[in-house]
Amino acid sequence: MTAPPTAVPAHGITAERGDDAARALEILLDAALDPIVDMVLLARDDAYEARSHDGWVRFRRTDDGQFETISSDGSYPLADQSTDRFAGLEAERAHPYPTRQENAYPFGFAQVAQLFDHPAAPDLCVIHSAAHNWEDQGGHRGEHGSLDVVQARAPFIAAGKGVRADGLVPRAGRLVDVAPTVAELLGLAPADDGGYVRARTARSSPTSSISPAGGLATSWGSCGTARTRTCCTRWRRRAKRRTSPVCSRWALPTSTARWPGSPP
Repeated sequence: MTAPPTAVPAHGITAERGDDAARALEILLDAALDPIVDMVLLARDDAYEARSHDGWVRFRRTDDGQFETISSDGSYPLADQSTDRFAGLEAERAHPYPTRQENAYPFGFAQVAQLFDHPAAPDLCVIHSAAHNWEDQGGHRGEHGSLDVVQARAPFIAAGKGVRADGLVPRAGRLVDVAPTVAELLGLAPADDGGYVRARTARSSPTSSISPAGGLATSWGSCGTARTRTCCTRWRRRAKRRTSPVCSRWALPTSTARWPGSPP
């Protein structure tokens, strides 16, 4: 469970550390480092900032939990937050090292805010470029960790009994959408404390049930033994022999999963 987002950053650069931060920014945002430094993130004066060699943006969280730009200059980072940039294998392979001007940063403002909303956040967070490579210094190919769309995007696959086969769905979600989606499939409703309770009858499937003690979904096989998907040794053994890691006995209540807030 996570606490609700704060209205202002929980950590920011203080006046005492302002000079040190300014000197660090001068070095990190120098043109010579632009090929490897995509941007530098920080928070100060109750707002968030993203700065790059050729521009910057300053933004804040609004009362409704969204974000608004306070000011910006130049070709500022995080300007494009689309989720479908370089979508598809051919498009992604055609742009292996996109520049900041070509790239997109899905949910960029939210990703910056969630870092500085914690009191243990750093003063500065350096984001490397999509073209970074440290193999000559002990690194390895395939390193990741940037905010850009290629490194931040991953497939979400739902399969099994009770899950409708829609093929490729042209929608984007976040990790925070997974738990509510699964809870909806299991017939659970959100509680006041941020958890989930069995507030209504689960959409039934003849082989699925909800454990009232912990709200853990289980499936019942012909042997009558309850098994969870994560700790069933039989499931793990069978999964190794299957082309898809989905247990044939794992059952979810019939439903069409949608991201919260997404159009039907």
